[in-house]
Amino acid sequence: MTFVTELDVRRQGGLNDFSAIPPERLRQCLNDAHAEILAETTLTDASPIDVRVIRAESKLALANLIGSLSLAEAASAQDVSLPGVRVDEHAGADSRRVWAERLREEAWSMLRPYLRTRQPKSLHAVREAQS
Repeated sequence: MTFVTELDVRRQGGLNDFSAIPPERLRQCLNDAHAEILAETTLTDASPIDVRVIRAESKLALANLIGSLSLAEAASAQDVSLPGVRVDEHAGADSRRVWAERLREEAWSMLRPYLRTRQPKSLHAVREAQS
């Protein structure tokens, strides 16, 4: 059981279009975020949860969602040319990747009091990818 609901994540991320972001995809990203939190912190499903944990789980779920959408887009990415206009889809994917990384860093910062180690594995992986 996650600390927040799918609707909480939709509200925080402004994800009102259910057809653009299917509930199943968002629930999976939320479940993954919850599993990360349980693995990297001293929190359990029975822990009393404060607002920082709720916001952090929402941010991690949004970061996971943005990452999954960017990966799906990258798999089919192509530059589009129109008369007088060139759209580089890689630039959009890069900005989403940066946004997802920022959300992830904000979330783990909020969870710092509960961390088992100084730096969660998933945040360490993001920083290694940046190098």
